[in-house]
Amino acid sequence: MKFFKKIALLALTGVTALTCGIAVACDKEEETQQSQDGLTEYVYKISVQSEGGFGLKNVTVGLYEGNELVAEKLTSAQGNAYFTQEDDVKPDEYEVRISDLPAGWDLADDSIVYQTSNRAQTDLNVALSASLITDEQIPSSKVYALGDVMYDFSVQTSAGSTFTLSEVLEEKDMVLLNFWATWCGPCKSEFPAMQNAYKSNGANGELISDNVAILALSTSDDQTAVASFKAENGLSFDMAGGSDLVARFNTASIPVSIIVDRYGVISYWHVGSMTAASDFVGLFDKFIGDDYKQTVIGEGEYEGGGEGGGSGSELVKPNVSAPSNADVDKVLNANNQFKSSWDSGEYSWPFVIKTDSNNEKYLLAANQDTHGSYSMLNVEFTAKADDALFLDAWVDTELDADFLHIILDGTLIHSLSGSKASWQSYCAYVFTAAEAGKHTLTLTYYRDSNGSGGEDEVRIKNMRMGTLSDIGTGKVVKGANIFRYAATQYNDPATIADGTKKTQYANYINPVFNETDGYYHVGAQNGPLLFADFMGVTQWNEYDLWQLAYNSYLVYDGMNLSDTVEDHAWATTNSSNGYVPVTEDIKNLLDLIAQIDVEEGAKADETKHLSYHDKEWLEMCAYYSHYGDTEPVGDPTRGVTFAGAIPIYENKINAIDCNMSLVPLGIKHKFTPTKSGVYHFYSLVEKEYEGTDSCYDPQCWIFDENENQIAYGDTNLLAPKHLSMDNFSIHVYLEKDVTYYALFAMFLNDTGKFDMRIDYVGETYRSLTNCAIGPYSYNEVTSETYVPDAITYEYDETFDAYYHDVDGDKVYTAEKDSLLYLDLTNATYLFTTQSLQSIIEQAYLYEDETKRVFYLNGKDYTQTMQKYLYFAELNNDELYGKAVVDRELMDIMLLLTEKYDGFGGIENSWQLMCYYYAYMDLG
Repeated sequence: MKFFKKIALLALTGVTALTCGIAVACDKEEETQQSQDGLTEYVYKISVQSEGGFGLKNVTVGLYEGNELVAEKLTSAQGNAYFTQEDDVKPDEYEVRISDLPAGWDLADDSIVYQTSNRAQTDLNVALSASLITDEQIPSSKVYALGDVMYDFSVQTSAGSTFTLSEVLEEKDMVLLNFWATWCGPCKSEFPAMQNAYKSNGANGELISDNVAILALSTSDDQTAVASFKAENGLSFDMAGGSDLVARFNTASIPVSIIVDRYGVISYWHVGSMTAASDFVGLFDKFIGDDYKQTVIGEGEYEGGGEGGGSGSELVKPNVSAPSNADVDKVLNANNQFKSSWDSGEYSWPFVIKTDSNNEKYLLAANQDTHGSYSMLNVEFTAKADDALFLDAWVDTELDADFLHIILDGTLIHSLSGSKASWQSYCAYVFTAAEAGKHTLTLTYYRDSNGSGGEDEVRIKNMRMGTLSDIGTGKVVKGANIFRYAATQYNDPATIADGTKKTQYANYINPVFNETDGYYHVGAQNGPLLFADFMGVTQWNEYDLWQLAYNSYLVYDGMNLSDTVEDHAWATTNSSNGYVPVTEDIKNLLDLIAQIDVEEGAKADETKHLSYHDKEWLEMCAYYSHYGDTEPVGDPTRGVTFAGAIPIYENKINAIDCNMSLVPLGIKHKFTPTKSGVYHFYSLVEKEYEGTDSCYDPQCWIFDENENQIAYGDTNLLAPKHLSMDNFSIHVYLEKDVTYYALFAMFLNDTGKFDMRIDYVGETYRSLTNCAIGPYSYNEVTSETYVPDAITYEYDETFDAYYHDVDGDKVYTAEKDSLLYLDLTNATYLFTTQSLQSIIEQAYLYEDETKRVFYLNGKDYTQTMQKYLYFAELNNDELYGKAVVDRELMDIMLLLTEKYDGFGGIENSWQLMCYYYAYMDLG
């Protein structure tokens, strides 16, 4: 049963690990004196620990009589030093002295004199405290480990600000250091959860971001790339690239999440992605609040989800007794077709027997009221060909968080969650002739570490065998989609050994490509969709494809397939059923993987890995057989992948549903223009919702047919008065009959709905566009902060004495180039909370002119700006409130940015307040 138990727990956590996972696979043994030192008895055990119980290794503990040293020991990995009679130590009152403490650690109270008692077999705890190291330089060879106290550091962020650890810890309870890279799929997959947790409330009811700081450090990207990634994905915490700090940590495998607590101690270290916000919130809650005592969370104490293994919570042991299996069998089915058994793991809760108001008995998962727990029941039975297995379930749980998993012979076949709060009949499986025989069904209800929904309960009753005639219109079960592998029925090893059989499996489905939807189907073009499995155990290998790629096993003819596999694994994590439909590209990828001679130890069974054959790629695939009258399984990556992009249309309102947070970018849609020219993409959030909980802040990215980004839109500072400025507005030139992609997301990767339109504008268009929108970037080579998207401009006093955009060629062309305009009446990307108009009008509230914003370099320019405002308000339409930039206005803007851009006047930061007309055509 261990195999079923492992699969069940992997299913409930959503992970498959190359190393052991949660407690059932390699339970953490309680530390014993025997396991540490091989000793059977001792005189004293001296524990050198933080106030929260973290033990320090290799600390010298000495026992003294007066000033004479009696015995000396180094502490173990758990912080314990054992003294025995063999050390010439007998029960006595020795003074205990501690030395060789790691940097940053000291006695919690140095006035205490620690002393042993005169009784043997006694323990003594020496309490330590830690503090961030601010008065010493970090040693050149220092590489941090769990439990180390950090040296103070400063990092320049991608936004141009300085992140100094000591200053941050004066305001926050903890810092999360996250090591990542833009090329790393698992890294990117955890940012939505991290962002959502950062903006959530903790257990104390306070906003997490009020008590937690996050610094995401890219291990390979420069500041420009990091700034671009941060902006595109709506992330609000600090990020940086190119920092020397990365070299101080072992980041050979990423993502890595490290927590530095308020004392500067590295208190948590996790390798692997965490893709649930609840994982982060639960973790943060351990380190914030006035009652926190310094501690270090070791491996197994908080696994935090992710592919590194773990449950995402601290598993709780059961406190109820299991009913007898005979009584359980009677509740399951009166015909005695099913034989139950309990899981033997110490963390496994039972299902208990309850009686409803109709005096009918059912099984209730006993962990109903316990976060971070699971109930598990195994049921053995025998099935015949065409038998259909049914059961009744009452599921009333937190949607997409707490699941009833139904697992057949180690394969997850159903996951149920949400508040249905009534009995529902399900067809768990339909057995083929090849599957006739004995089977084991495992029922597992897993509750995560926080959050609730409905009554948080799962009930089971009336397990029964039926036939296909029991599925359909007028039946209790109207339809069923049954999971099946694309390769089934192992060939007899003997027939493989003698050469009779050339393939690992006897049966492979017939894959048929459908040109219309771009996917492979089973048996016919309108047959069930064929899915690839990148994140789970397949018929081809006991390790998932992502892990094989992550560990560099998937290299074909010198070509490393890791990046491509990671892209599809990312799509899998966002798929509604954990699989991705097989496109031509995916089929070709799987076929290449099938041809790889994976190194020994990586294959599930080397003896069954025969010579490559053209159907071997199907061993990595699955599908759903459909029965009855309900809908078959459709594309689970609709809106997730480019292949699954949702169509949107010109000249009509398109309803956009950002129902999930996708990193990178957002929900994918596709649009095919009917004629070449400039198209306008814009959202329609009404002005009345601005500043309210209902005010969605949509964003849009446009990609070409090769999936390369060609345009981006966020805030529309020039939105019509009835629309919110949070709308996006994009003008972009598109070619007729070419498919383009529009990706939509809400600010900070929130979820929400909004309407948008696509309108044809004309063959050419001049669009009033921001000269620059930021954010600032940092050049590690020149150590300079700069505006990355600044336009090229020119000033010619002999021409018209105004500033012009010159399209990068420094040659002014009246048709394509534009005057530059300072926006006086709207908020800008430099002054984001108020307009220059309001600043000008409020200036006279200050009798002392030196207090005015436009008092610059010893002179008050308020009256001069009033002149520009007056003429700017004479303009009509979209140029209302905008002043043409001449030499005088440019000089004022340069003085203004020198004083207020936060960096002393970065070149081109004035462009964050200005507009120009961008020319669009085929060129």
